[in-house]
Amino acid sequence: MSEIATYEKSFDMIIVGGGACGLSAAVEAGENGLNVVVIEKRHSAGGNAVFADGMLAAGSHIQKKQLLDVPPDEIVKFAMDYSHQSLNARLLRVFVDKTADNIRWLEDKGIKFHVDPYIPGQVYQTYHIPEGRMKQVMLTLKRQLVEMNVPVITDTEVTKIMKNEKGEVTGVLARDLEREFIVNAPNVLICTGGYSGNKEMLRKYFPFDSSGLICWGLHHNGDGIRMATEAGGANEGLGILCLSGPHIPATVKARIDIPGEAPCFIQVSALGREPTGVWVNKHGKRYVSEAIGLNGHEAPNAVIRQPDQTNFALFDSDTIQEMEDHGLIKGLNQDTRNKAIERSHLPGLAQQLRFQTEGMIYGEISDPDKCTGCGTCVMNCAAGAIKLDTIVEERNECSACRYACPLHTDMRTYNHLLKQGKKAEAYAVLREYNPLPAVTGRVCPHYCEGECARQHVDESVNVRSLERFLADSYLDGEPAPFEKKHGERVAVIGSGPSGLACAYFLCRNGYEVTVFEKQPEAGGNLRYGIPSYRLPKDVLRKQIAYIEKMGVSFKCGVDVGRDVSFDEIRGEYDAVYFAIGAQLSAKIAIPGADSKNVLGGRDYLRDYENIKVEGDVVVVGGGSVAVDVALTALRRGAKSVRMVCLETGDQIPAWEEELEQARAEGVTLHEGWGPKAILTNGGTAEGIEFVKCTSVFDAEGRFAPVYDESRTESFKADMVIMAIGQAVDKASVPAELEAYGNGMLVVDKTTLRTNIDKVFSGGDIIGGRGSVVKSMAEGKEGAISIDRFLRGEDIAAGRGEPLRKVENPPKDNMPLLERSDVPMNISAGEELYGNFSEVRRGFNGQQAANEVNRCMTCGSRSVFAYSDDCQLCRACEENCPSKAITMKPLYKMERPLVKIADTWEEMAEYIGCSSEVLKKTVEEWNDYCDHGKDRMFVKREDYMRPLKKPPFYAVQSRVAFLSTIGGIKINEHFEVVDKNDEPIPGLYAGGIDCGGWESDTYNVVLSGSTMGFNISSGRLSVHEVMKRLGKE
Repeated sequence: MSEIATYEKSFDMIIVGGGACGLSAAVEAGENGLNVVVIEKRHSAGGNAVFADGMLAAGSHIQKKQLLDVPPDEIVKFAMDYSHQSLNARLLRVFVDKTADNIRWLEDKGIKFHVDPYIPGQVYQTYHIPEGRMKQVMLTLKRQLVEMNVPVITDTEVTKIMKNEKGEVTGVLARDLEREFIVNAPNVLICTGGYSGNKEMLRKYFPFDSSGLICWGLHHNGDGIRMATEAGGANEGLGILCLSGPHIPATVKARIDIPGEAPCFIQVSALGREPTGVWVNKHGKRYVSEAIGLNGHEAPNAVIRQPDQTNFALFDSDTIQEMEDHGLIKGLNQDTRNKAIERSHLPGLAQQLRFQTEGMIYGEISDPDKCTGCGTCVMNCAAGAIKLDTIVEERNECSACRYACPLHTDMRTYNHLLKQGKKAEAYAVLREYNPLPAVTGRVCPHYCEGECARQHVDESVNVRSLERFLADSYLDGEPAPFEKKHGERVAVIGSGPSGLACAYFLCRNGYEVTVFEKQPEAGGNLRYGIPSYRLPKDVLRKQIAYIEKMGVSFKCGVDVGRDVSFDEIRGEYDAVYFAIGAQLSAKIAIPGADSKNVLGGRDYLRDYENIKVEGDVVVVGGGSVAVDVALTALRRGAKSVRMVCLETGDQIPAWEEELEQARAEGVTLHEGWGPKAILTNGGTAEGIEFVKCTSVFDAEGRFAPVYDESRTESFKADMVIMAIGQAVDKASVPAELEAYGNGMLVVDKTTLRTNIDKVFSGGDIIGGRGSVVKSMAEGKEGAISIDRFLRGEDIAAGRGEPLRKVENPPKDNMPLLERSDVPMNISAGEELYGNFSEVRRGFNGQQAANEVNRCMTCGSRSVFAYSDDCQLCRACEENCPSKAITMKPLYKMERPLVKIADTWEEMAEYIGCSSEVLKKTVEEWNDYCDHGKDRMFVKREDYMRPLKKPPFYAVQSRVAFLSTIGGIKINEHFEVVDKNDEPIPGLYAGGIDCGGWESDTYNVVLSGSTMGFNISSGRLSVHEVMKRLGKE
């Protein structure tokens, strides 16, 4: 048996399960400085909380504001009495006492609550409903975890609690799709959501036959209870189900018209427990007062005792018409608490009921031809049943942003992962394509944003800032060394962006790579050509250190041609990538160009720390280097800086944001002037004369400036810096490499092969591609060529073929969303002197979450990958901008959910009962209605409706359950205890995995108790862990 791997990090606390309890615990832990990880078995965190409406709290400021008196003492006493004193009173006490603080805690995160006083059956008004329901709470918590860099590992199952010989918890054993591994931590919180999907446990512990129950929500299989038991924990509360119903086991929808608002469609899942109906069992007999339908968690206790656990709610045409005119008394998925909904009418109800007589079960089907991949369905699916396929191989299309990126980075995939809170996975995707993401997140001209399809809706997505957010989140990350699976060795000469990229991709592919750099530090132009206010040196060092830790060797301070010959390297290595860049400043032949105090732009940036700057500085040039030179000169003490360029307006090559910064910091820009002569005095520059440039390019777009010699302008200058381009140091180019007259190498433009068989070249030395990211792209292409060359493959095959851009990106019906931008931290005057701190800040977690939700993941496709979790709510269908999702029949039921009959004989045949018995039931009922009194079960008179006018309706419904409650025995400190009530050191449990806080029926009279306990237990368990660690 192979040795089990150990996860690369250890933690203070492992949280097993990413529902309401787990996410609350993780945020609480992060806020209190604990090193914590969440491990979630499913593909996304949130659990069944995403289906819940609200949570219990007692004594909250919101209750007091609404003049509701709900003291925690009374809640504790009532719950104990309701359970016949069977609960753990100490546990109940700490749970209830925390609930008011839970509301404050969530409000501080931007969640707004109101208390619903209208829930039928509740004794105390405990139900706090957040805007956006609990789904919004889960999204908020997940976003905060992203912001705090708390890892949430999904698609990973924890299988065992690990303990040492002393019985103390040491971690967990987990497995994902690829491996089994151990995660170390002295504390583990189990909160896996019960055992609603474990049929064996349901049969064993539930007192009634559970085989026919409808399981709403996610199906959990009792992993946490099993692991706690195996670790020595005792059991408590097994067999308690959070029952609900009776419900129609399918989707019935009706149109809701609210005055002053657009019509909406709401699932009428509770029609089966409408108190105006007449309930009969399969024998055609009434068995209870239908008014219990107002309490959807106690009504199941009556229904589940009936034959086949099936209920038939009977209505006549007058009652259906009443519902169409005035709405339901009970139903509409809890939305009857909205008074506007209660006053609404349901004009489509009868039609929808006729629709259900077909006996078809319907499901959501996505039309791939219509789907644009915007991801709206994924965001609206509370169950997480829909997956977005961002690869879509059969389409062979890429998003516009990827098409425009020289590295062809898959933005839509990493953005989609980031939307789900899977930051580590998103970063891994980014790293597949980009060797230096924290660098490009700062200095890339973001060609992707120029092509972003979102700009046709509102504005392009801020891709560069999202890239930087991901990269900075893992700036100190440790890569796993890549296995050297090839015996060949590769030398990379030059450690600029092109050389680093080539080394990175070759190392990932399993080659031994050595980088030679003549400067003391690696980085090339990134290190010696970009000032720290744009690219901090520490950021660059960490990015290069990452590549070194992957397995790339660096030999800095080695000048190839002087310290080691080019021939020696060719002889020692199996392939060479030559990427020394264009290291010199371009010169211009004008009078006085060689005078003292006339410098080249690249020369100045390489050595600005040792160059004294005083007085007036004139920078010649209009590109990014010229801006860098100008702003660096200001920081080094220049009294004034002018930047003079040939181009005007949009022709100026620098980015607009660079020019904006330059103007804000005090640089004066002069457009449309070309240098004519340096004005000197005794061989030292004291000024510069310019001539007016009337055009820069000819009709074919070639550089061919035209001047008006009659118009000149002169400026005083104590220093002139020529930032007009770059040049190759010809002395650094080996003579055997074929080069053009300017020293740049001749290469095959597709494969980057030079005239020497095993030597390849890229970056500025072959002509330059104008930006860091384009140089990196050449390094990537060079790595592909070298790999093919060393494996004896055709290095040109399939190269140069353009990607296919998405033809039908999302556009119509997309919501308008404001773009997130981070303003530059501009300084000026004396504040600027010596200030090389970074000017542009990065996104925080909230800004990143807001911006990534603007990404339309163009060209993806929605897939119903987890159909068992689908709740048939149709939110995806109703919100799909491209109308690609429709409800279609999946299979036909043996007995339709709804029967419409003109006679009771026909209805009895549908139910399967004696027609005489059914007719007798109806006659008795109509008699009760005529006399205004239910003599059998004392149903309230205002709920009584006769069954007289055909056609008659029968709606079949069954008991459902939302979850199980209980299983693990804990104490008031949320410690798992053994059969002797002794705590197991380091093992905690929370949420509905735990027993002792709920009795044999879900306590709907204290609404929201499950969510309330989930959040209280999650947060409180963290503080118990902190006490154990000596941190509180």
